[in-house]
Amino acid sequence: MKYRRRKKAKKIIVTLATILLLITAAATGARAATQVKAFVDVETRLNLREGPGTNYKVKGKLLPGEVVTVYGDTQKEWVRVATKEGKEGYVSSQYLEFPELTNEEYEMLATAVITAHSSSENRNFNMAKACEAIDGLVLLPGQEFDWFEVVGEASVARGYKPAPVIQNKQLVMGEGGGVCQVSTALYNCINNLGIVPTEHHHHSLKSSYVQDGMDATVSYPSLNFKFENTLDYAITFEAYEEAGEVVVTAYRER
Repeated sequence: MKYRRRKKAKKIIVTLATILLLITAAATGARAATQVKAFVDVETRLNLREGPGTNYKVKGKLLPGEVVTVYGDTQKEWVRVATKEGKEGYVSSQYLEFPELTNEEYEMLATAVITAHSSSENRNFNMAKACEAIDGLVLLPGQEFDWFEVVGEASVARGYKPAPVIQNKQLVMGEGGGVCQVSTALYNCINNLGIVPTEHHHHSLKSSYVQDGMDATVSYPSLNFKFENTLDYAITFEAYEEAGEVVVTAYRER
């Protein structure tokens, strides 16, 4: 199966364009004027308040990775947001992340943010390596994603490092520990798009970094993770790891 990837040249151009926009915005005292998309970057939940400050009443909670529309100046400490479901209120802007790809080029569809506590250096390395295999991947309508084809075996021979893994209901040292946090993030991202996996397995123990039933384990060559793009447009994935946090975002090209 042949997978398409977002061209790196386009990514660089988009990034340069974003830099120019930021410079222009800084000169005028505002980074954004109307409305932009962002996602919630927290470990558990984010308070949605009735007004711009902690003295205002909490009217709801936003989940990690939840996509919101931000209105007005995004440089302010508190910003007004709205969810896809129509919930509106104010949140602290420090807990929002704005997508790398510009709104003019791509539309952000869904994001998953999965954070592990006390993640080791080797584990973070493995997560970052698995993310690199997914980052920039384009999945066409009707095309099936196959973890073993895209990411492959998480072995030392392929550059992965030893780190704790779950085997037979026990936490033991193994090759490629941490990659399941990436497969879990990808699963949660497509779940937010309404895509059901064609192959999906859970860990033998409850995962500490995600709610029960929302994990996706992979173990070459027996436990694969597959899903088909059942949408009528191509999906572009962005994936990265930062300090034990994995973020996977799905976009569609405008």
